[in-house]
Amino acid sequence: MPDRPTQLPDLGSNDTRLPQYVALDLSENEYYMRFLTDFKGLVVECGCGAANASARWARLNPEHDLLVVDMDEHGLRKAALRGHANLTPLVAPIQTLPLADQSVDMVFSTFVVEHLYNWELSDFYIEAFRVSRPGGRLVVQSDAAFFDKYIHPFLRLLKGEGWRTSEFLQRWDTSIHAVHHHNLKTGREQLQIIERHGFFIQAMEAPLLFSNRVPFAVAYEVVAGILPLAWIERFLATS
Repeated sequence: MPDRPTQLPDLGSNDTRLPQYVALDLSENEYYMRFLTDFKGLVVECGCGAANASARWARLNPEHDLLVVDMDEHGLRKAALRGHANLTPLVAPIQTLPLADQSVDMVFSTFVVEHLYNWELSDFYIEAFRVSRPGGRLVVQSDAAFFDKYIHPFLRLLKGEGWRTSEFLQRWDTSIHAVHHHNLKTGREQLQIIERHGFFIQAMEAPLLFSNRVPFAVAYEVVAGILPLAWIERFLATS
């Protein structure tokens, strides 16, 4: 496993978001635990930012290793501040992972692939396949185009967070700024690409909202029982 980076940038005392990265596992990210809870071994989160989606798994599974990979050193510094001994930040591009062949049990990525051009996306899946052990797992989550462009901004407005989604990383004060969602695909389009890179597709989910909150879950079940899955996948869902 790569050594921890010896130097990551200081956050500075004026960063008002610092406390949440020291101790808290954000409740809205509990949704991702459904993909990680029963998985053991070495998990690599690609494009992790501050490890919001995976840090809780590291805390609950101290005997297993989590490697969080990103080019944003500022976000990795926040991930390191969580204080989990089994969480290792690594500054590296996800298209050229500095890991041995067949050395990883799970490659995990949430809301990253929509930022990659097609050739970068292909390089990422090639790398994910290369580092995965036989029987390993790839979990990818992404927004669908309609959801990202219209539904998500509306939900952000309701929450008082502003409507723009393509400037998410800038708002969180990262060192990476080329963040536009220029590669939005439906779940089935992603599956076709993943399959072409050698993976066996086990399942696809199309959650209306990535949340464990009961009202959202009830709303999704009602909508899912009325509309065809193809409509949900293309217009209303993440996947």
